[in-house]
Amino acid sequence: MTARMLAIQNLNPLQPMTDGQRRRPCYSTRHRGLSLAEVMISLAISALLLTAVAVAFSATTSAIEVNDRFFRASQAARVAMGQMVAAARKSESAQVGTTAQQSLNQISNASNLDIITTEGDEFSYVYDSTKHQLQMVIPNPSGAITRILARDVESARFDAAIEAHPDTGVRRLVRVSMTIIIKIDNQELLLSGSAVPRREMIY
Repeated sequence: MTARMLAIQNLNPLQPMTDGQRRRPCYSTRHRGLSLAEVMISLAISALLLTAVAVAFSATTSAIEVNDRFFRASQAARVAMGQMVAAARKSESAQVGTTAQQSLNQISNASNLDIITTEGDEFSYVYDSTKHQLQMVIPNPSGAITRILARDVESARFDAAIEAHPDTGVRRLVRVSMTIIIKIDNQELLLSGSAVPRREMIY
């Protein structure tokens, strides 16, 4: 009888197994789940990452909105500046400041420029410091018509030089300068221009 057969015969189920014949314990191959602490840590890390993404998205969106708003305000201010310079040059008559200031030789930091065209039309360029707007005001019997030329205007000023005509002695505006400052957050633009009414030029 071979050794293999002897070994099989010795495996009698009614007889207790020897230490050498005891089977090794069988361990389960299933993976256990995450503990509560591990879940909480994972959620905390995920929340931090999502917060960082949200902050970056918000900052990017805000920067885009500010840049777009600044571009629009700057473009509107440039157009308004060109319009005011052209109106002052072509005007039949122009006045800066109040009527009481017309006795001065220099008028500084006025908030309005009044224009009378060669066709007799009247309108004014006015800076509204409360609304931060540069406006065009057209007088009308039923009420003044206000048109907004530029927004987000930090400051706007009109300066003028007044001289007496050498032949008639009549005082008239001989030079006007305008300054506009556009400011949104930390972005700022300074525009300036000047004009001499052609009707007041002496050759």
